Amino acid sequence: MNDKPTYKELLSKLAALQEQNDILCLDFSLQTLERDKHAAELEIANIELKHQNGEKKKRAAELKIANVELEHQNLEKEKRAAELIIANIELEHQSKEKGKRAAELVLANIELEHQQKEKEKRAEELKIANVELKHESSEKKKRAAELIIANVELVFQKEEKAKRAAEFMVSKIKLAQQDEENEKLEEELAIANLAVSLQSELVIAKEKAEQNETQVRALNATKDKLFSIIAHDLRSPFHSIIGLSNLLAFSVKSEEKEEMQSYIEMLSTSAKSTLDLLDNLLEWAKSQTGLIKFNPVKVNLEPIIVEIFDILNPTAEIKRISLNYDQSVDIEIDADENMLKTVLRNLIYNAIKFTNSNGRIDIYACNMEGFIEITVKDNGIGIMKSVQDKLFNIDNNISTRGTADEQGSGLGLILCKEFINKHSGKIWIDSKEGKGSSFKFSLPFK
Repeated sequence: MNDKPTYKELLSKLAALQEQNDILCLDFSLQTLERDKHAAELEIANIELKHQNGEKKKRAAELKIANVELEHQNLEKEKRAAELIIANIELEHQSKEKGKRAAELVLANIELEHQQKEKEKRAEELKIANVELKHESSEKKKRAAELIIANVELVFQKEEKAKRAAEFMVSKIKLAQQDEENEKLEEELAIANLAVSLQSELVIAKEKAEQNETQVRALNATKDKLFSIIAHDLRSPFHSIIGLSNLLAFSVKSEEKEEMQSYIEMLSTSAKSTLDLLDNLLEWAKSQTGLIKFNPVKVNLEPIIVEIFDILNPTAEIKRISLNYDQSVDIEIDADENMLKTVLRNLIYNAIKFTNSNGRIDIYACNMEGFIEITVKDNGIGIMKSVQDKLFNIDNNISTRGTADEQGSGLGLILCKEFINKHSGKIWIDSKEGKGSSFKFSLPFK
């Protein structure tokens, strides 16, 4: 039996092998495709991983940006909160300012009403004063006319006496016409002497009448000056004291400590100025009525100045002015102690009044030939030359406000001059505007 395969079988095997080979190739291709697919998928996965990493980085960056924005928003919120707090503080301050201004407006309205009432009151007082002035003027004219009539009657009476004496002498001459010529000449000489004597008496009477008229005018001027000071200069400080007291009371209620301190200082200054004016008025009135007796004794100058410094130092300290006295020389003076204190107090207070803050006042005395010279010197605002000549005259009524708006009547310097005159001394001023003043007075040795 033949075991060799036939051609068909070989073809069939070859076809089967070929089919297997195709299947193997197809499997290899499929495997290759699978590999390529896995590789592609791997690349895609890598790309997706890179994309995911990029996204993560992007999200991390966005997260950082978001955190930065969140911090910025928090800062903005804190800033706005701080601005809101500041705005609330400003709003509260504005509310307080509005309340304060409203209170000031109420106070200003009260002051305005008070000033209006004062103006009306002063207008009424002025009307009354004008009526009194007219009445006084008519009384003065009436008294002057009566004085003139009395003088005329006095002159007429003296003329009548002279005429009767002359007639009597003429009758004697007629009766003695037979006497000798010498007797006649003697009688005529007696008549002439009598006529001269009568004429002299008439001139003396006329001069006395003129002196009386001058004294009456001086007394009227003094009285008018006194009424003017009492009506105006003494009333004005009390208005200031009342106004400052009202402001102080308001400040106490509103607890404004700085304003309270300022009002207290102004009230103290105004009260001291008023007291000084009142003291001067009383001293001057006493001097005019002759109630002050001149009683000179030997006094030491230093204790008097120290006493006055103790009185005026609080006033000087308000303006930070130093008071200085040269004690290198022991000075004794023959003077009326009360008058000397009044003079020094007025001159030193006057220096404080016209000296700016942080100024200086020096008092010194020196022995001269036959007298003592005392000087009160300041570095204040000085006095114009045109004003200096009028300071010691009561008719000029010179009154100027001080550097801190202190009030005065101009009476202190007039009182100083009167008291220095009683000591037979002199008082004068050496001053240049803007360079201070030196008030000097001299007292002679006894």
